[in-house]
Amino acid sequence: SKKQLVPVALSYGYTLIPFVTREPIGRQTRNGWIVAKEITNIQRYSSGKTVISLDHHEILVHHTKKFCFDQLKNSKCIEMYYSEIHEPHRQQWPVSSVSLHGLAYS
Repeated sequence: SKKQLVPVALSYGYTLIPFVTREPIGRQTRNGWIVAKEITNIQRYSSGKTVISLDHHEILVHHTKKFCFDQLKNSKCIEMYYSEIHEPHRQQWPVSSVSLHGLAYS
């Protein structure tokens, strides 16, 4: 999913979201993966760049705030599909400390 930047659910409550985190160096990848439930805030940094805050870190990504918000929404959707298929006995998924409502794109 690196080319299309699709979030991946690995297990219960553990979904990774890919973001472009740097310019590529040689043949090295430019993508970084962030655990969805660890995201605490998303703030616009500049045109086409956004800061994603975690509990103890901030990561600058090369995406718009809207794209980052959409990635978080996509991860929630993928978590729901994963739970329906692989873990139907679970009643509730752990959610990120950031509420989607609180991150409304403006």
